[in-house]
Amino acid sequence: MRSVDIETSLDEYVSMCKLQYKGNLRQLKTIEEFQQTYDAEHCLWWYSKEVFLYSILNRALRAGDIDTLYTFRFIIRDLYQTLQENKQFNQPILELYRGQALSVDELSRIEASIGQYISMNSFFSTSIKRPVALLFAQSTDTISSNLKPVLFHTRVNTQPPDTKPFGDVQKFSHFGEVESEILFLLGSVFRTQGIRFQNDEQVHIVDLELCGEQEIELKDLYIRMKTGIGEETNIKILGNVLKDMGLHNKALKYYQNLLKQLKQNDSSIQSCCYGIGQVKQLQGDYDGSLSYFQMVLGLESKFPSKDKIVPGFTHNYIGIAYHYGKNFDYSRALEHYRQAFDIHPKVKDREFIGTAYVYQNLATPYRALEDYDKSLQYHHECLNVKKELFGTEQDWSIAASYNNIGRVYHYKTDFRLALEYYKKASEIRLKTLPENHHDIAASFYNIAKVQKSLKDYRSAMEFSQRSLDLYTKAFGESYPLVIDLKEK
Repeated sequence: MRSVDIETSLDEYVSMCKLQYKGNLRQLKTIEEFQQTYDAEHCLWWYSKEVFLYSILNRALRAGDIDTLYTFRFIIRDLYQTLQENKQFNQPILELYRGQALSVDELSRIEASIGQYISMNSFFSTSIKRPVALLFAQSTDTISSNLKPVLFHTRVNTQPPDTKPFGDVQKFSHFGEVESEILFLLGSVFRTQGIRFQNDEQVHIVDLELCGEQEIELKDLYIRMKTGIGEETNIKILGNVLKDMGLHNKALKYYQNLLKQLKQNDSSIQSCCYGIGQVKQLQGDYDGSLSYFQMVLGLESKFPSKDKIVPGFTHNYIGIAYHYGKNFDYSRALEHYRQAFDIHPKVKDREFIGTAYVYQNLATPYRALEDYDKSLQYHHECLNVKKELFGTEQDWSIAASYNNIGRVYHYKTDFRLALEYYKKASEIRLKTLPENHHDIAASFYNIAKVQKSLKDYRSAMEFSQRSLDLYTKAFGESYPLVIDLKEK
């Protein structure tokens, strides 16, 4: 039996489709059949079969059309859950392919983003069969002077649990084994590995690697704890998708509109407030996020969570709001960071990446309060957790921890130790990041400042120039730090 929300969402969607296909008797008949027979078990069959579903959905996703996406909340929920349930593979590594035509401008942007992350703004369909994908890429209907055939080659580790859902859908698909399709949820994130032109096949090949959330989150300027509240719902899935795609204004509008429609006794109010708070922090509105996270805590008595995960993460977000808000209230930030540490059931598990996040969050206010020894203690704890989890030092997030430790020693005026840790960060960044990455420029800048304090003016000038060159390449001549470095 369908829930009231699914019935409402389905009816809204069908009404929209009937308007779009008015006069098309064949499609209208299929839409009627869809309305009468659709269930979650057959969502992938319908998605692969009917243009009125996948075409409108993916067009709305690419355009960030909130009103249309809202009517799709039932199908997005069902696709998410089905892909999650079918994310089971015998092979540890999959080699997948997708063929399509891209504009010259799109190809150029990909070439310029080697080593960086791209988020798919629609469901991403791939095939195990390279010839099938190549056929799509070389389709004569799509190739022109401005459109080029492209074959995406995606290497996927099937084991990590923190990737967006993807699954083998051929047993559900209308096309069966013909395409041997692996479908990725919208918002899936890949790192571009390289691009080359294959002369014999006359196709551009783009190499991608699927990335997990753990890897992506550690690239934030500051570490946030990211989680959902309770079970995944229609509300949470669509809001998270918009947020993860970087459509922050759209996500905010979605949550705010939904909040107005929910009844006072609906537990989804808590999820909405949580989502709004997350988006506001992503937009840098820390003060604006505070009241929403406080509402989440206030609703705990009305809608108590089964464990302490919700209040644990919420205290962490409140700490971030005080920490980075206009008043920089470090004492209150520490109070909430400590509560997050004390009540979250998984924080003391050193195999949980959130443990590193909490240690780092605790370290920064202590530095601002000039309790440098305490700050160093937590930064080292954060570093040790990362080393245990990653099993290697050659990871850019390890470099971030070395950089943070160096900064504390710098504030402490222990310049020799500051230089030691800044150099460790620099060495790892040079090995793991694109050669013109701004984090490398930041390392050079930090080294230059310490060398100047040590009165090694020649080295200070050298690293300052290297920093200037990289910052200029990354951000241009008008970037404030570029102007500042030139003046010095």
